[in-house]
Amino acid sequence: MAPRKTAPVTPPRPARVLVCANNKGGVGKTTTAVNLATGLAFIRNYKVLLVDIDPQGNASMALDVEIENLKYSVQDMLMKKVEPQYIWWPKGEYLKILPANNLLKEIELHLLTSVDGRLRLKEALEPLLPLFDFIIIDTAPTLSALTQSALIAATEVLTPVDTGFFSLQGLRQLHEEINTIREKFNPALRISGILLTKFDSRTTLSPQVEEVLRRNFPAETFQTTIRINVDLVRAQVERKSIFASAPESTGAEDYENLIKELLGEIRTAHVKPDDNVITLSARRAVHERIKKRSGG
Repeated sequence: MAPRKTAPVTPPRPARVLVCANNKGGVGKTTTAVNLATGLAFIRNYKVLLVDIDPQGNASMALDVEIENLKYSVQDMLMKKVEPQYIWWPKGEYLKILPANNLLKEIELHLLTSVDGRLRLKEALEPLLPLFDFIIIDTAPTLSALTQSALIAATEVLTPVDTGFFSLQGLRQLHEEINTIREKFNPALRISGILLTKFDSRTTLSPQVEEVLRRNFPAETFQTTIRINVDLVRAQVERKSIFASAPESTGAEDYENLIKELLGEIRTAHVKPDDNVITLSARRAVHERIKKRSGG
């Protein structure tokens, strides 16, 4: 009897490790990391790990983690005191958070001076790659040892850039750091995209910055822009994602379009303030699904 043929087993794809980074503050790194993670998890059912390596812990707080009362945090993981699966906080079925707080800044010098210091995040995340579809890392607005650790651990970089006067200068500095990381630690690191945030078409500066950005980085710049929207701020106050807080807002619309673009589903045209790319009824349905999955 001939041996029975069996279908080949396809190994799971390792996670895409995406770091949100820019050494300029206030450009929407945390807002982008949080809403990408929640959108991919709650709307698309991807398994997502959100890693907070900013000592301010804003990404953790944005999803209602009480960072002042943590028994263990990312600091303990980087000091090799505990495995990551023992410190993550589950948020529904598809999303987990590795939280951070102010104690993290106490080990930056240690990471910088230790032989393996900046490699520890990569080492901690490597066993988790088969367990998740996406690992999203939120960073502080500095090019510190922690941000360098994130770039070493990542497969790709998403850079939010606001429409302020100094935004392009910060972008150049980050690109120099990325090139250094490629040369010394992570040659496969790529730029997944540059995201224009806080776009306000009523001003002259926003279109000017957009034009310069697209002229200088035509292939890297996402077509989706994140329009200035008070609901994004309100969602942070409520400690919720924009999809749970205001699913019918332009903020939710913009971040869902970014997710589609990140997944390669669309190359959207620039979203104008009065566009209605996603219908209100569809966003209401999304809101109901998120409430059920997140328990909110």
